[in-house]
Amino acid sequence: RSAAKAPAPPAAGAQAEPGPGGGGMAASGEETLAVALTLELPVTNNSLDTGGVNDIAVRADARIFATAGWDRRVRVWELGSRWRPLAVLRHHTGGVSAIDFSPSGEWLASASADKTVALWSVFPQRSLTDDG
Repeated sequence: RSAAKAPAPPAAGAQAEPGPGGGGMAASGEETLAVALTLELPVTNNSLDTGGVNDIAVRADARIFATAGWDRRVRVWELGSRWRPLAVLRHHTGGVSAIDFSPSGEWLASASADKTVALWSVFPQRSLTDDG
């Protein structure tokens, strides 16, 4: 009996091929490897020259997402075909380490290395039955 060998991770710079339905990545056999979209987001505050993301959260309606930045900023983004930035939230004096949306999607909480938690009122969440 031979042991199954896990597939090697993709090489640096390799591009994932979309799987059935456009999401994830198709794999051979019965296994499917889910791969998130890779985006190059402008997360650097040039005056601080510190870029990077500690956390990401997607709101339940999948219309917006937020990133927790090393540069002490929370950024809110449109999730869709344009991926455009909607807001840069400034409050923390240390890198933002974690973020999450409330179950209702009305609030975004951010936690920072400065030992504070901030609650942000965000764009209203639309129900899936709303037009638009």
